[in-house]
Amino acid sequence: MNQALKERQFEIYLQPKVHLITNEIVGAESLVRWNHPTLGLLAPGSFITIFEENGFITKLDAFVWEETCRLLRKWLNEGRNIFPISVNVSRLDLLDSSFFQTITSLVKKYGINPKMLNLELTETAYVKRYDEIKLVTDKLRDYGFSIHMDDFGSGYSALNMLQDIAVDTLKIDLNFMSGFAESGRGRNILSSVIRMAKWLGLPVVIEGVENEEQVAFLKSIGCTVGQGYYFSKPLPVDKFVQSLKENEQKVKPSEQIESSFSPNGLVNIEDFWSPTSAFNLLFNTLQEASAIYEYHDNNLELLRANNSYYELLGIQRENLYFAGTHLLDYIHSEDREQFVMNLPIDESMSPVKHTFRRLVSADRMICLHSQVHFLAGDSERKLYYASISKIQVVAD
Repeated sequence: MNQALKERQFEIYLQPKVHLITNEIVGAESLVRWNHPTLGLLAPGSFITIFEENGFITKLDAFVWEETCRLLRKWLNEGRNIFPISVNVSRLDLLDSSFFQTITSLVKKYGINPKMLNLELTETAYVKRYDEIKLVTDKLRDYGFSIHMDDFGSGYSALNMLQDIAVDTLKIDLNFMSGFAESGRGRNILSSVIRMAKWLGLPVVIEGVENEEQVAFLKSIGCTVGQGYYFSKPLPVDKFVQSLKENEQKVKPSEQIESSFSPNGLVNIEDFWSPTSAFNLLFNTLQEASAIYEYHDNNLELLRANNSYYELLGIQRENLYFAGTHLLDYIHSEDREQFVMNLPIDESMSPVKHTFRRLVSADRMICLHSQVHFLAGDSERKLYYASISKIQVVAD
């Protein structure tokens, strides 16, 4: 292995990260391949596990980091528009006492802004010796590196981790959601995670994108950055550069890339997602029917509701938890337009009162009174709190 490294049998390949709306390249991931003298070109799955077990992974990772920094420096010298390239960092790397010095020395050596070298850590890297690893990642972020949590959701404690670990981007592999194409469950889970990330101000990159159907769905739930074979397989550097030359108009300038990942304009409302926050304790014990809605693309979606809400509507909680989308369809067509027009557009507006008819079953409609408060949002998405009371039951 050491001889293979010395003979430069290992080579980096690049796979682009693409903005789903504009089709612009906003980043790339640096991956390794082994040009074995007798076995031919080997993908990481053939050797990474062995290298992790024998410890050689730390040397190989360092090689990939330096090759990536060298490439970024070369592009800068050539006057190219550059974008962040992410590299993988293993748990063994993080526990190596020389790791911080190694990675910071590389960006100094090649004159690279740390923001251009994104560090991808798998969620499972945090499971053992959590405190030590968190200390290192905090130092890396303070230095200017962007930390991406790779394979988010594949472990058992993903959501809990976000309360304690400071990361800059979540990376989700579509492959971890079994039955994505066959059923709606995987899509509902992903939609919920994307929504949560947006309100926490966390950008999301979806990897493993393989077809147009997946791209259309990701766009529909507000995901803006994807990676996968639908856009490009990992390419040797020379072929990747050739692809950039052929599609130069699709390379986003580095100074504009931050906006591709960040949900600008959203306020920090972590308390909304924390089950132990004062907000949620109060919300769950309110006697009046209360709900949290998100409005976007002329669609009203239920995010949270208390028990009184379900009792008022006579709807089982489990029937609405994943199906609480397109709620405007349940408002009487004569009331729908006025309901949307009266929604408050920002925090400067006072709560708005509505009276409207809502369908709760095939043959049952109720007349409701609501008071809607603006909580947070931007030009595309808005978050509302509503208190609701019933006036009467109306025949269909």
